[in-house]
Amino acid sequence: NIEELRERLKPFMLRREMKDEYKEMPPVEFNEIFVPGINLLTPEGLPLDETCTPLATLRKEIGIAKLPFAIDYIDDLLTWNTDKLVVFAYSKAVCEGIRESKKLAKYYPGLIYGSTPANQRSKLIESFSNNPNIKLLILQMQAGGEGIDGLQYVSNRMVLVELEWSAGNVGQIVGRLQRIGQTQPVFVDLLVASGTLDEAMLGTYYKKQEVIAQLLNNNKGKDQM
Repeated sequence: NIEELRERLKPFMLRREMKDEYKEMPPVEFNEIFVPGINLLTPEGLPLDETCTPLATLRKEIGIAKLPFAIDYIDDLLTWNTDKLVVFAYSKAVCEGIRESKKLAKYYPGLIYGSTPANQRSKLIESFSNNPNIKLLILQMQAGGEGIDGLQYVSNRMVLVELEWSAGNVGQIVGRLQRIGQTQPVFVDLLVASGTLDEAMLGTYYKKQEVIAQLLNNNKGKDQM
């Protein structure tokens, strides 16, 4: 009932899109990077996603299983393709796994949790922005999706090691780089574990985006996340 809902919203919904308000805003390109070989089994040998495992636990286990691939991928990006990289993950264990990786230690990674004090966050962002040796900043999604500014001046690429259900949350995350002051196209790499909950999350996200696009009566859909 999208048409009916749109008509009901018209009297009190003001439609403003960032690209309309800020003509100089750079585009965003989303890239799905599929991670092969993720095979999560219970002690009984059953696939974890076929049990009654809570989604939050399953999401975390998939994130941890993706860590070896994610670490190699981040290392490749910083070696060949980008000078400074912003990485988002949902689970604290995944964030810590990236920060504590010996392979990535040479990039002096900083990490912002939900519990990171405001003054320490500011110091980490300042160090990432101004110190040429610090090339990697890791943000927990719940902490880094809002209230953080300045990253757009030094980076135009991010990696989402874990996925997010909410279109609004993804918009906030991407908005750390696609904002006033960004002069380059923004690239967002999504690490998707093939054949797992990740693919279901990605499909759900696209469906939500299509509904939003129809409500706004525009053509934005999967191609623009």
